[in-house]
Amino acid sequence: MTTDQKMNANELQQGIEAVSDMIVAARKLLAAGEQIDLTSIENEIDTLCQAIHADPPKNSRDIRRGLAAIVDDLDALEHELNDQHRQLEKNLAERTRKLALEAYSDPANKDSENKT
Repeated sequence: MTTDQKMNANELQQGIEAVSDMIVAARKLLAAGEQIDLTSIENEIDTLCQAIHADPPKNSRDIRRGLAAIVDDLDALEHELNDQHRQLEKNLAERTRKLALEAYSDPANKDSENKT
């Protein structure tokens, strides 16, 4: 999408659907443990907002519904990102604790444990 040209209602709706699809794809990647880049989603949303601001559609009910759905999807994505972040922090803290215990444990104790 480009902001140089005006978008009609159909083009706006297609843009909204494209953003929704991008969010769904991002959520699937996140659920699979993959990293996601939100730059393209942000850019597409910015383009949509600029187009709507420049030339508001005559019948905006469907556009409003679509944008509300995007907000709901983004809220769900935010929740999932926060959950993933909390889990990563927990895993990192556990790993750090384990490494610290191993680093400061008595080496003689390790040898006797390995013999048994």
